[in-house]
Amino acid sequence: MLKFFWGKAQSGDGKKPGEPDYHPLVAHMLDVAAVAVLLPGNVHTGLDRRQLGLLVALHDIGKIMPAFQAKVPACWPHQALGPYADAVTLSRHDVDGLLLLDYVCEDVLAPLFGVDDNGFDWSPVDKRQIWRAIAGHHGQPVAVTGNRARGLQKAVCGVYARQFCALLFDIFRPPPIPCLSPQDLLRLEWRLAGLTVTADWIGSRREWFPYVAPDAVQDAAGYFWNHALPHARTAIARAGLGPVDVAPFRGIGRLFPRISIPSPVQALMEGIDIPEGPTLVVIEDMTGAGKTEAAMVAAHRLMASGHANGLFVALPTMATANAMFDRLASAYRGLFQPSSHPSLALAHGRARLDERFVSVVAPDDHVDGMSVQAERTDAAEICCSAWLGSEARRALLAQVGGGYD
Repeated sequence: MLKFFWGKAQSGDGKKPGEPDYHPLVAHMLDVAAVAVLLPGNVHTGLDRRQLGLLVALHDIGKIMPAFQAKVPACWPHQALGPYADAVTLSRHDVDGLLLLDYVCEDVLAPLFGVDDNGFDWSPVDKRQIWRAIAGHHGQPVAVTGNRARGLQKAVCGVYARQFCALLFDIFRPPPIPCLSPQDLLRLEWRLAGLTVTADWIGSRREWFPYVAPDAVQDAAGYFWNHALPHARTAIARAGLGPVDVAPFRGIGRLFPRISIPSPVQALMEGIDIPEGPTLVVIEDMTGAGKTEAAMVAAHRLMASGHANGLFVALPTMATANAMFDRLASAYRGLFQPSSHPSLALAHGRARLDERFVSVVAPDDHVDGMSVQAERTDAAEICCSAWLGSEARRALLAQVGGGYD
């Protein structure tokens, strides 16, 4: 019955000939999970990919509720929920997801949470932080109370929610997550929330994850391995978020060939010791002393030492951000290995009015990341995927970006 719940639907002029009326919910959940386990940044969560896949797949479990399924009457899962119900209790599926995860499916999900080296296990409050990170995948925290949960334990939607959880456990077979310290748990909550949002953005794009018929997810594990993962790999590349390799730092001259003799502040940034932990570098000098180049040197050294994998330059105005984009364009490729295709984005609301930026936005289906729209020869190695460049929030995901604060 799970295959009849819809997760994405398209009708009218947007529907392609021969395309199914909807994308099954289980397919969409696995699409997004596949993106999450393949995104280069997933390692920062500290989770095993099996743990991460299960957690992110659960992000849309709230869509099994009648309030969501009734949004498209033609796709109502009558095989599972019976005749279409005109009157349903209105609710948001992200809030319903937290309700189901935190209360209704608690015992089914219990094996995901283990103990630490001292034998301490997860408290209900600690688990709730994980569920809040996943359920808040529309960019804002959600909260529920247990009042609505009482009637759902034995209700048909509660039964199906538990079946969804059991199905995902069978696909991912995750080892238990050891109990975390408050600091580590807070760090995981934020990183898991950001990763879930990003994966859902990519996994929701119909051009990258075509709709499939319900029978395609009859074997859900087969769908994940043979369909979702290959499509996710291509989608991540098209989104401009594929893996990139940072180049070793070999002096300011590799970033800025025109600089043969570094200024004092630039020379200082070339040789200063880099701390092991988080680092705040404050550079002060007179106008024209080369502070921007010195900051780029510091950023490259941090990246080359494994402290970061990209950078963002925040300026006070759009005009100065646009000017900085030109300066970044001439140097950012030197931060990465020649075989990599990092994205450079201009992140503000009027970025698409900047001719230089528009000229380097790659076509949406250009997977290797190289722009074919660039008109200037010096822009041939500069690129930003259309997906990243279409919205300021997404542009912040680029390996290198400029904008205003």
